[in-house]
Amino acid sequence: LIYGFVKLMNRRNRLLKPFQYVENIGGTSVGQNRSVQLIKVGNSVLVVGVGETIQLLKEIEDEKEREAILSQYEESMSSKVEWTKLVNPRKDGEKKPQTMLPSFSKALKEQLNELKQSRSEGKKKGPYHHE
Repeated sequence: LIYGFVKLMNRRNRLLKPFQYVENIGGTSVGQNRSVQLIKVGNSVLVVGVGETIQLLKEIEDEKEREAILSQYEESMSSKVEWTKLVNPRKDGEKKPQTMLPSFSKALKEQLNELKQSRSEGKKKGPYHHE
């Protein structure tokens, strides 16, 4: 439950605040309500255990290892942002040309017009007229 909440909040916050001092880089579940998380705090990368309590397991001090972890994280985040732009292109506020299938759009308009006509015919006949 805690792990899911942390993931949800980080996803939302990552898109809203790209420059954070404390950031969840990732993690994995290691049992019921227990997980191991990588947390970026400033320039440090910490490995913490999350369960009934939160405990520091290790601070990654090796510069090469820290850079490798952060570069993988940044790469995965940039691909997620690109995927988000493809899925929902209008979040940027710019309107792109409509690429909806014309057949679907046309069929929807036709059905709406038919429904509109049948309702207007029903109103002309009156509320108590049944066929």
